[in-house]
Formats: sequence, structure tokens, C-alpha cells
Amino acid sequence: MATSDAASRDQTQVKKKVIVVGAGVIGLTTALCILEKGDYEVEIIAQTFPTDPKSVNYTSHWAGAHYVSSAETRSLKAEAAGPTFKVFWELSRPGGAAEHCFLRLNQTEYYVKEVESPN
Repeated sequence: MATSDAASRDQTQVKKKVIVVGAGVIGLTTALCILEKGDYEVEIIAQTFPTDPKSVNYTSHWAGAHYVSSAETRSLKAEAAGPTFKVFWELSRPGGAAEHCFLRLNQTEYYVKEVESPN
């Protein structure tokens, strides 16, 4: 009886394994979010990692991620972009642990010719 109790306890404590492909900004952020849930073991598979020597194959670490959403209001794309923006905004908050890893800028884009709205 003790053996079956131990076996059932082991089965309930087994974490599900999640594999994240890519170690850029999106891949690493995704991996961290999954780990924070606490119920998963995360493995990252990538050709290039932030600790590798500089290469054109991995620019996130030194070129920086540029978060700009081109989503139209109330679209599926905007619905997906919103939570992403909130995560980066919170990470970059003044006084936060990752404050110096982000640069908050207002951005205005100018175009050579007028483009029609997709709506």
C-alpha cells in the first residue's frame, strides 16, 4: 500500500514538459511566463542563445527588441498584442528590476505616401 501511495504522489507531482523554440525576445519571454506558472518544466531549443558570440543570427541581445504594434483597434491582432505590451511595460517600469534593460520612447512614424486604412 505504501508503494502505491508513493507512486500516485509521484504522478501528481510530475510537471508537464514544454519546449519553446527560439531564444530571442519572444522565446525567452514565453519561457519565463510558462515557468512562472509553476506547473511546467521548460526546455528552450534554439540555434543561437544570448550567451553565444555576436552573430547576425541573433540580434535581440544587442540590437534590442523594438515593440511596436500595428494592430487595428478591436482586432484579433490587438487582442494578442495587448498582453504582450503589458508584460514589457511592467518589466520596464521605473524602479523595476529590469528598468535598465528597456528604453521607453514615444514613436511617430512618417510615410512617403499616404496609405489607405485597412478598415
